[in-house]
Amino acid sequence: MADLEGDVAVEWGDAATWVACGAAIVAAVYSAKSARTAAASLKIQQQALAPVVEWRLERDDPAQQWGVFLLRNVGTLDAQAVTVTYPREVAPQVDQVDIPAGVAEPVVIAYDMSERQATHLMLTWRGQAAPVAVAIPPLAG
Repeated sequence: MADLEGDVAVEWGDAATWVACGAAIVAAVYSAKSARTAAASLKIQQQALAPVVEWRLERDDPAQQWGVFLLRNVGTLDAQAVTVTYPREVAPQVDQVDIPAGVAEPVVIAYDMSERQATHLMLTWRGQAAPVAVAIPPLAG
């Protein structure tokens, strides 16, 4: 259709179709983005609910510098075949000991006065081949 000056007029029916197509594309992009966000959120929630092994080393007597500590599994999963790989001064040697979730195993740390004192224990357990550091708590006060 031509107007009085010879230009071609736009059909409004065509414009409505293009607007509808554009809206559909925007909706599809938004929907895909929402689906990715929901999937990522679900993965984070599943990881948060998954049972894990976590450690805390506690002083049996907060006033002592070295001696008996409690190696506590504060996670939600039982740890099997737990081994202290560092320092060597730990006695009795924690070697292939099972420590259920919520339970503590006594660990004795004894040093020769000439040795540098460790600041952490290194642990491995079944399913965790790479050693994990657990801090030795500082003296209270």
